[in-house]
Amino acid sequence: MYPVIQRCSQRFVKHLKSTDAAPIVIKDYTSGYTMDVIASTAFGLDLDVQETTDHEFIIHAKKFFGIPTDDRAVTRMKSFFNILNFVLIPKFIRDFFGLFVDMSFAGLETTNYLERLAHTVLDQSKAQNEKRNDFISMCADKVVDLGEVDKDSIRMTEGKTWTTQGLTRKDVMANAAIFISAGYETTASTLQFFFYLMAVHPDIQDKLYSSILEVADKNGECPYEDLKKLEYLD
Repeated sequence: MYPVIQRCSQRFVKHLKSTDAAPIVIKDYTSGYTMDVIASTAFGLDLDVQETTDHEFIIHAKKFFGIPTDDRAVTRMKSFFNILNFVLIPKFIRDFFGLFVDMSFAGLETTNYLERLAHTVLDQSKAQNEKRNDFISMCADKVVDLGEVDKDSIRMTEGKTWTTQGLTRKDVMANAAIFISAGYETTASTLQFFFYLMAVHPDIQDKLYSSILEVADKNGECPYEDLKKLEYLD
């Protein structure tokens, strides 16, 4: 996945260089970059989120966290219910109750979209036998349908179905949801704070920049195996 993340990072640098604003709202850039990485590494979508903000995936991914409010606790609670809805509640139950109750708080439209997207990526990967570097595609060879699994490999534990012959589609979709929920806000906020610290401590910024140049190649890039040499950055 490293080349995929590199491509997103190059876009991030390009967008930073292209802005004429001073000062800039760095959160807008770190949020776009983080979503770009998640879309590419989890779902295999090359969207350039940092430039294109109206793609269906972006709209639903943001809804997955709940509408941002001044109360961070409320936003986190909405995100928590969305994850439970996506991971634990079967689609047919969500659709049934959606006929009578407004399920928008639980993210009905969003969870259905993410499920369809995950199914599509899985089906395309299995049909084309294509080896891609995103999470869902890499799981394609390990996915099994419970109806095709040897009964001896299936067991029930605490109401959950387990199989020793591979992953179920629900397993893959649940982990894809965790990619978004665990990675988006945390990574974007960490990067935002990092850039703030670099701005107020230019001496440390210069030292860090010099240490990276010592490891980077002539094109300014660091191969994956050389990242461990960036001890000061770590």
